[in-house]
Amino acid sequence: MEHFFLFQPQLDGCYNYTINVTEIDPKRQNNYKRVQVSANVIEVGTGVEVNKTEYLDRSYTPLYLDFSVDGNHGQYYKPGLPYNGKLKVSHPDHTPAPGEAVEICATVSRKRIIDTWLATKEVKFCKNYTSDADGYIRFALVPQNVDSTSINLEARSLKYTGGPSVGSASTSAYLNPFYSPSGSFVQLETIDNPIPCGTQKNVRLLFTAKEHTEFQLQYQILKQGTVVKGGSQQVKFNAQDDVSSKYENNDELINGSKTQISPA
Repeated sequence: MEHFFLFQPQLDGCYNYTINVTEIDPKRQNNYKRVQVSANVIEVGTGVEVNKTEYLDRSYTPLYLDFSVDGNHGQYYKPGLPYNGKLKVSHPDHTPAPGEAVEICATVSRKRIIDTWLATKEVKFCKNYTSDADGYIRFALVPQNVDSTSINLEARSLKYTGGPSVGSASTSAYLNPFYSPSGSFVQLETIDNPIPCGTQKNVRLLFTAKEHTEFQLQYQILKQGTVVKGGSQQVKFNAQDDVSSKYENNDELINGSKTQISPA
């Protein structure tokens, strides 16, 4: 079934038009994906005629949520280290959506052998966030024990929960634990913005280690794929040096509601 709307305005430069989808399909009986817009302009005086046809995509989802904004970093987490993530919130035309309320939940699955029994446990943590001026939400997970086997991330809009004319906005992501033969992990602080030339930047390095250990830390600095500097540093770690419970921004932590899913 096709619906036609005809506009015959007098043009003087640009012409802005609005298409009301409710008028096109008031009962939402046709799940078509796009709207055809055709224009026929006749220039006064010369009679020159110009024709143009474009197609507008139609979306039932008012917001798009996306965890996949950090490449491979968004697929894995490192046991013993905090996970720093980012959620992108955008409009159907892919422009940033600031000021949107979104709930982010993390379901942590754990397995542990107790005596001769294999014990499993699932705990869900949730917290509400608001997207920033660029449409992003930054969140963090507390360090997980080595018995954690996976983390399932879920995000949903608190404003658009679904209805007869508008769909719900939600997304999910699955995180696996990063594998390390030694059982130790290192993690560099994420740098979001370019560093101005001629300035210094202190980059925080987090690592896991046993108490009262000493090791040699090897490092390299690369520029466009070329190593420009490298070296090593002797590192000692004691219990009083533990910073696992300290965060630069506690507001980013998913530390709101806590629900044990299994065992019930």
